[in-house]
Amino acid sequence: MHTQANFTFVARNPLTQKAASINPLQLTTDHERALWEEGERKAAARKAQHVATKAGASETPEQNQVDTTLPPVTVHGPSLNPSANPLTL
Repeated sequence: MHTQANFTFVARNPLTQKAASINPLQLTTDHERALWEEGERKAAARKAQHVATKAGASETPEQNQVDTTLPPVTVHGPSLNPSANPLTL
């Protein structure tokens, strides 16, 4: 099973809580450059979708379909029902 996630770091100035400047990433391998370019394409697609949604356009039929390539997930463990797992202090 292959799992992939996107993780974003945000730097804030502790005094102003505004965005803080950071040194840019140094992309040194072809793999790193390919990952960066993929991220740029995804960010552009998200921004375009956001603009289209704000303009009143609906999602495409492909975006409304459920991804059936992944098996259903079964969660094992304590019940999520609070009455089934009362907290004791």
